[in-house]
Amino acid sequence: MYRYGRINRATYFLCLGVVIVGYILLLALVSKPPRIAELLALLIAIPRLHDIGKSGWWAGAVILAELIVVLTALPFALAAKQTDILLIASGLFIIAVVGLMILLGCIRGQEDVNKYGEPPPRGISFKTYRMTKTAAEAQADAF
Repeated sequence: MYRYGRINRATYFLCLGVVIVGYILLLALVSKPPRIAELLALLIAIPRLHDIGKSGWWAGAVILAELIVVLTALPFALAAKQTDILLIASGLFIIAVVGLMILLGCIRGQEDVNKYGEPPPRGISFKTYRMTKTAAEAQADAF
């Protein structure tokens, strides 16, 4: 089964910084940038979650939570005829997600091998560290 592997805190913060800077530059160049930054942040969070021993599905739960926030705030915004309610709800959600992303980068990864792979080395490393194949898996791939 394919797993994204693990990345350490330094690599996570570097990748997150690159995404943020790239998104800010994109905002300066285009009036309505695509929502690629959200997808990239999600893809960066998955191997980081694996490093602390959690499933990557927790990152997907954030998208579900975003949908719930918007769908909950939408009836209030329509009833009051105020789009500011949606902006406030979205803004509070973004603040919460940024806090969770910072927290994710501050949590120390598991020092031992976990089900997502070997621990990544210290420092910045762009190689994800997956579990090496067992002899049976390698033999099954050969056929």
